[in-house]
Amino acid sequence: MTYSVWHRRLDGNYRMIDIDSVEVCHKCYTPIVLLELAVYKGQWFKQYYVLRNLARMAKVPAYIVLYEKACEDDSQGAISNFYVRQVHPKLSQKYFKIQSGDYAQWLAKLHKKCKHCGYNSKKTS
Repeated sequence: MTYSVWHRRLDGNYRMIDIDSVEVCHKCYTPIVLLELAVYKGQWFKQYYVLRNLARMAKVPAYIVLYEKACEDDSQGAISNFYVRQVHPKLSQKYFKIQSGDYAQWLAKLHKKCKHCGYNSKKTS
């Protein structure tokens, strides 16, 4: 956050976004998917243009992931629901809801086989 505040004070000709999550292959560390994350607070719009451009250049899918905290204590890492919207290669118009217990399975499907090295992760159910 400190860097973001510092950067906003620069000349108006500079633009920057933070990259929230790059899921990578367990074996070769090649990017598998880009994720833009945000706490869900009733909003459904999240900027995705730069994320989509990066995903296009990297030839990987990209998603916006909004999540609801199960409690206010961030140290618990408790999330009740995820809302996911694909922005590349297809641009979905709607979010789909994934319950916390199913989100890990969704990530596992994205990791199933690396297109770069062919590594097969654990089988998903």
